[in-house]
Amino acid sequence: MAYDGDDTRRRIFEAASAEFAEHGLAGARIDRIAAAAKANKQAIYLYYGNKEKLFSIVVQQKLDEFCDTVVVQPEAIAESVGELFDLYQQDPDMLRLLLWEALDGGDELDASEPERRADFMAKVRSSSRRRTTASEYAFP
Repeated sequence: MAYDGDDTRRRIFEAASAEFAEHGLAGARIDRIAAAAKANKQAIYLYYGNKEKLFSIVVQQKLDEFCDTVVVQPEAIAESVGELFDLYQQDPDMLRLLLWEALDGGDELDASEPERRADFMAKVRSSSRRRTTASEYAFP
């Protein structure tokens, strides 16, 4: 059977997502990620660099996926917050990853925060503009 690099990256990503959600950055172990992904540690370092970079990539990609599903309705904030709560209930690992990042993210992760925040705000603005034409609901 031929080696499938894309499948290996996917398996590593999925295993790392579960490992980081359960143990955080400091508690996660590359050995456990490799075993769960049925890959070797060298593949993890080849595709993702180090553990901190892998954590950052996992958080960023999960956050991007999450933001794509969040619908912000400025005219119905309470409902939007309720939907957000429901999404966290459906995917508690997302909330865990964000909490772990806040607890032990480190300097390398802090560097990406302004860009991530700007991306999120752009998505919120885009979402709110599509759903309303009233200027009082549009974000600046």
